Amino acid sequence: SNVFDTTRLTPAIFGNEPTHDRCYYFEKADLAYQLQDWQLAVDLYHQAIQSGYVNWMDTELVPFIGSFAHLNEWEFAYSLTERMANKTDKSLIPVICSLWKSLEKDTPDGINKKESLMRISTTYGCQ
Repeated sequence: SNVFDTTRLTPAIFGNEPTHDRCYYFEKADLAYQLQDWQLAVDLYHQAIQSGYVNWMDTELVPFIGSFAHLNEWEFAYSLTERMANKTDKSLIPVICSLWKSLEKDTPDGINKKESLMRISTTYGCQ
């Protein structure tokens, strides 16, 4: 048998699967985002919200913002960006600008994208 067969990992040895808390949804979504599985990250966002996890730490919103944008849900990506920015002082503005600069480069053009990028530029002074 395959030594790496994960179906044989028994809870007696490795413990039960951790509860699906906010960190679980973030970590899964962050991995999905890195793998460019935008739909999975968005689905995980909705599952987290339905499970009552609505208070995200600032940068935990990044994979969700990026995934919504990649699925052409620019207005929602913008609203999540506002939530991220309003929770702190100005220290996250470079993170926001960097994220949106990469979204500008890596996503197809469209009117909603253009409008959202203009709002980000105006609101946060991103160049």
